[in-house]
Amino acid sequence: MDFEEVFKALDAAIFAKTQRRLKDVERFVLLGAYLGQTYEEMAKAYDYRYTPSYLKQDVGPKLWKLLSEVLGEAVSKTNFYSAIERQTQLQEIQKPQKTLKLYEAEYGERLKLAGETLYQSCLSPSSHEQPEEVVLLKREKLPVRLWHGLQEADDSYLLRHQGSSITAASTTQVHSPFIAGPPITHPHQFFGRERELNRLFNLWKQLPLQNAALIGPRRSGKTSLLLYLKSITTTPRSQLRPGQRASWLPRPEQYRWIFVDFQDPRLGSREGLLSYLLACLDLPVADSCNLDDFLDLVSRNLRTPTVILLDEIGIALQRYHELDSSFWDSLRSLTNQVEGNLAFVLADSETPTQLANRTSLGCSFFNMFGYTAHLRPLTEEEAHELITSSPIPFSAADLDWLLSQIGRWPLLLQILCRERLIALEVGETDDTWKTEGLAQIKPYRYLLEDS
Repeated sequence: MDFEEVFKALDAAIFAKTQRRLKDVERFVLLGAYLGQTYEEMAKAYDYRYTPSYLKQDVGPKLWKLLSEVLGEAVSKTNFYSAIERQTQLQEIQKPQKTLKLYEAEYGERLKLAGETLYQSCLSPSSHEQPEEVVLLKREKLPVRLWHGLQEADDSYLLRHQGSSITAASTTQVHSPFIAGPPITHPHQFFGRERELNRLFNLWKQLPLQNAALIGPRRSGKTSLLLYLKSITTTPRSQLRPGQRASWLPRPEQYRWIFVDFQDPRLGSREGLLSYLLACLDLPVADSCNLDDFLDLVSRNLRTPTVILLDEIGIALQRYHELDSSFWDSLRSLTNQVEGNLAFVLADSETPTQLANRTSLGCSFFNMFGYTAHLRPLTEEEAHELITSSPIPFSAADLDWLLSQIGRWPLLLQILCRERLIALEVGETDDTWKTEGLAQIKPYRYLLEDS
């Protein structure tokens, strides 16, 4: 068994018994044990992201104890591989062996129906995702001879959608074409901000990582941009639009991104926020988490690039009195103790200096943001790309009208494009959608004043 097979088997066994998955640091220890490494060698292999003592005295013992309980035998760093092999062999012996006829009886009808559904998808110009039944069947380990009919349909499907932005390899979840209201969470639906992205990622290509501030009026897309920073570099190519850039960093898998939403009151206390950060860093969280312990633990263990994204920082400064000057100053001091592997990005409608002055916080934390990105309307090219992403193409006249009305702010574009798409879907032929769209954007016209 290779390591991925071992890991999947262990992860499945643990989930079946505890309803939790293996953590990144546990996978890290398992890989080191699989390769015959000492804890010192494990730590060194990942540039001391975790200290040898933490791996040996905390993560390792807990992991081997967990595996012993799950597998029903004593498991250690030296015998975990043979233990999982024994379990796998036992499961294979106990598993009823099916003949081809039994497989045909159980899956034949499902395969036939799935093939017919897949052929229908080939004929549908608006269908860009494999039917759910096909996806489910592909997860079954079926004899190859059963796949002939479905494979033929599958090949036709892939050929039909070869240029699709969402291919057969991607998830079956359907995303709304236009989103107005909640932030954009999937990179496929994010458009524009190329200038800001270029400058932000350049701050993090080399050590020390540098801090940045995203400044813009309400509903200008700050949260969406933070979430995009968090996910774009590791999103599979099959889940992005054709030509959408993801290669912003040289080794993106090494980076850790932590999104902090200060609208969540659970993050309004020191203990709540620090516990959340430790959990995101895969570091042990004590029953009572104080600032001194947090600083000590992170300064000793943080050795890989980490960017903490602070959304709605103004709320934290106004409402959460435990997050005072000494707290923010301590976070600044932490950036000097982790070999340049920590950076912060804050988002608000005011600059860091304005925030500090307005809240009377005379702390140095807000003086370390050397780059400020002011979010403005999209460029005409970026706005054009958003509009033309509609599953039903808009006319040239519609395109010109959309670009001329709303100053190219993403939210306003999303609202008007949504209204136009709905009108096309229901067969409306008049301009009522324009009236409705302009009424929908009325609460956000303050954005046009900031253009």
